[in-house]
Order: sequence, then structure tokens, then C-alpha cells
Amino acid sequence: MGFCMGGRLTFLANAAHASQVKAAIAFYGSGIATMPDPLGRTNLLDQVSKMNAPIMLIYGAEDKSISAEEHQKIALALSQAKKRYSLNVFPKAGHGFFSDRRDSYNADASTEAWAMTLSFLDRFLKGKA
Repeated sequence: MGFCMGGRLTFLANAAHASQVKAAIAFYGSGIATMPDPLGRTNLLDQVSKMNAPIMLIYGAEDKSISAEEHQKIALALSQAKKRYSLNVFPKAGHGFFSDRRDSYNADASTEAWAMTLSFLDRFLKGKA
């Protein structure tokens, strides 16, 4: 599980360590599908075919650094590769909405995203420790 750059790394780890990852959760992982990427990061969509674990992606609709087009590219790549995923976009939530230390904190989105996270982990990790 990772947040921001950690979300991007979670996406990548799901491919790079496919035999070890049982579930992956990326909170507002940026730079997964942007082309060209303003920060020079490599597009990760060519890694999708290597993924084995289900992945849940969580974004804010008001995130100015991750567009709806990027969500669409990620969903399309995962769907075409027949991977198990969920992509959730929270209205009125921006980048970093989960952190109560940021101006972008959104308590309602954070509470719901955390409940979804726990449910996802329970479903895919229960009894696999």
C-alpha cells in the first residue's frame, strides 16, 4: 500500500514482485500512465501484464496532478490484460485527501476510503499471512 509516489511504487511492486504480492492498494498514485510525464517518470502500463495480485486504486476527482484521462488509461490497460482491479474516484477530494495534516484533507472521503481499504485487505489477505 502506498500514497502519492508510494502509490506509483505499489503499482510497480505488484508487477516486479508478482509472486510475493497478494494485494495492492495505491492511493493517488501519480505518474502511472501520464505521457509525456512532466516529471520525466516512465509510464508503467507496460508492466500490467506481469501483475498477479488484485489492485485497488484510489483517487480524488479534484486532484490537479492526476487527470481523469490517466484514470481511464489505467483502467483500460488493466481491463485489457484481464486483471482484477477497482478504481475509485472520490468527488470533492484532491491529492493527499487522506492526510489530516494537509489542506486537501477530506474527512468523508478518508473515512470511506479507509473502510474500503480494510475490506479489500480482509478479502484478499485473510488467512494468507
